[in-house]
Amino acid sequence: MISSASLATLALLLPVGGAPTDTVPPEAVVDRVRALVADTWQADPGELVLDWGRLPPLPDDAPTAPLRLSGTGRDGWFVVTISPADGRAVAMTVRAGAVRVQPVAARALRAGATLAAEDIAWEERVAWGAPSATTGAGLEPVGWEVRRGLAAGERLVEPMIRPPQLVTAGEPVTFVWQRGTVRMERVATAQGSGRLGELVRAQIGAVRLVGRVVAPGVAQVEEEGR
Repeated sequence: MISSASLATLALLLPVGGAPTDTVPPEAVVDRVRALVADTWQADPGELVLDWGRLPPLPDDAPTAPLRLSGTGRDGWFVVTISPADGRAVAMTVRAGAVRVQPVAARALRAGATLAAEDIAWEERVAWGAPSATTGAGLEPVGWEVRRGLAAGERLVEPMIRPPQLVTAGEPVTFVWQRGTVRMERVATAQGSGRLGELVRAQIGAVRLVGRVVAPGVAQVEEEGR
């Protein structure tokens, strides 16, 4: 998502009275932006896909004019600002990502359903955002819960689906602490339920246990105190 500050900057920089165009910027501009995004994400420029918003009229010297990339890159969104030698700076939005094999619904799925292998198909889709942040897109979400009704072909990604509940409140949970070859385990009663990756807590006397759910009935200790 683009920040409100970036959107405000974009509104100020768009030329007044200039009709936007539906074209892709000059190839030199595309190559420069791709290089900047790749540098920001420490990614291979060749694997990046860029999707441009509606473009303002660009200055003649756009291919060589100073160019700035701003925004956090969340969900792949950036603002590109071009500052020509003569004239007002112009800005445009671009979304970046990479093609990844991703799970999609093999058939229509109802809300509350638990995903089975036959519910999942695999297709190449653009995963928007840094490639390093989308590597989990290829993980098979068997056992995950469908949060809303999905049509066949829709992507199986959060928040449309969520990890399975692996720890149940009031049930035993094994808290695992490990440093190198040293491993310790303590079994306690979970004070709350937790899904894969969520934190759960338990109390043994004066000892408070906090762990992140990593498997059914198992949590990796993140902190322990008295």
